[in-house]
This record gives sequence, structure tokens and C-alpha cells, in this order.
Amino acid sequence: RYTAMIPAVYGEKGWTLLKSDILYYKEAMECFERALEKDPNNTDWNIGKAIVLSRLEGQSGATESVDSSQSLRQWRRVLELDPNEAEAMVQLALKLQVFGQYEEANTLVQQALETSPGLPYVLRYAAKFYRKAGDFEKALKLLDKALKITPKSAFLHHQKGVCYKNKMKTLKKSQGSKGSGDMDKLINDCKDSFKKALKLKPSFILADLGYAHICSINGEYREAMEIYSKLLKLENICPENKQEIRFQVGLFELNYKHSKSNAIKYFLEGFKIK
Repeated sequence: RYTAMIPAVYGEKGWTLLKSDILYYKEAMECFERALEKDPNNTDWNIGKAIVLSRLEGQSGATESVDSSQSLRQWRRVLELDPNEAEAMVQLALKLQVFGQYEEANTLVQQALETSPGLPYVLRYAAKFYRKAGDFEKALKLLDKALKITPKSAFLHHQKGVCYKNKMKTLKKSQGSKGSGDMDKLINDCKDSFKKALKLKPSFILADLGYAHICSINGEYREAMEIYSKLLKLENICPENKQEIRFQVGLFELNYKHSKSNAIKYFLEGFKIK
């Protein structure tokens, strides 16, 4: 009886580790692989393994290709087991988008939205796909739809903020100072989205960084510096977040305070973090 339970125990432990902290991703991978040794066709554990692989590949920052990406192959494996698994469709689409396989990626996202039009997880990653493709209006529409289902999702509000921020960059490139009225509205929408994310999750570092960056763009340097100073004092956070904080502070020093020496100081601090 105990032996028969082992795959389920490993699978459950894998999900627990995956949801807990970035530090446990490799251990989560081992758990899913142990579970799949006994039941290789279990869709749930194959999804877990695919998620871990995607996150580990994102962490490594290594250049990949369609042929070398393990997560891409694993998402295809999930769809072999369950062709209607909408989560796998959008995740595979995001990987294909990175490698320039736009036609297949676009088809998968459309198929996912037809299969599971009311699933927040699918909506938010489909929105990410369209944001990366530069279709900000479509992305925002999907995020608003997801927020009607899960209004207290800090992640969704943060993603709206990222959309507005990217839209600002595009507007600035195309219109310059001519689009100042539109830019003001985008700045306010962006700040409002990051604020909502932080209200729901005060420890949301990426939302804090996003808000500080918009303050910088808007000339609110004192407020931006207050946020950066607070974030620099954080100790019990993952190395990736510590690095990102120092990278963003370095850019602030370089681009807004015009201090190359301070920028280099923070960049070096970030590089030393392991």
C-alpha cells in the first residue's frame, strides 16, 4: 500500500515546492520526475515538470533554440496527453514566440481562448503573449476580463501596469512630445495599476520597481528614490530579486541622476550576488 502511494506523494510534494519558493525549483523537478517514473502519462505531473523547466530556463538566461528547449518539448508532451489542455497551449505559444514561430504560437493562443475562455490562468498568459506581440489593447482587454473573475489578483493588476508601461514606450517612439496628453493618461493608468497590485500584495517587489520606474519617467525622483532605498534594505528575498533591484537602481542613477559612479556601484553589487 505504501509503495502504491509514492508517486502521488512525490507529485504533491513537487507542487508544494513549486509554489513555495524559487530556491526549491530543482527539488520540485526531482519530485515530478520520480512521480513520472511510475506514471509517465499523468498529465498533472507532466504539467508540473513543464512549469519547472520553463522557470529554470528563464532563470538561467541561457540562449536556447527550438530544438534545445526542454520546456518546449515538455509542453508538447502535455498536449500529446491532453490536446485540450489550454494552459499548455498558451505556455507553448509563449515559448514559440521567443523562437519566432509566430504562426503556430498565434494559432495555439486562439485555440486556448476558444477552449477555456473563462479560465483566468489562460487569460493572463494569453494577455502576456499579445503584450509581447505589441497588441496592447487586446492584452488589456483580456486582463480586464480576467480581473472580473479574480478581482483580487495582484499579478493581473501588475500585468496591466506592464502593458501601460510598454504602451508608453511605443507612443514615445512614434509620437515623441506630440503625444504628451496620451502619455499623461498612460502614466496615471500605469501608476494606478501598480498601486492596486501593491495594495493587494505589499511585498510585490516587481510592482514596487515598476511604480518607481514610472515615478522616474514622470520626474518624481524623490518618491522613486524612497522606494529604491526601501527595496535595497530587503534581506530575506531571492537572489534574482536582489539583482533586479540593484540593476534598476543603477539605471535610475545613470539615466535620471546622471551619476555613472553610483550606477557602476549598484551594477557591480548586482553582479556579485549569487
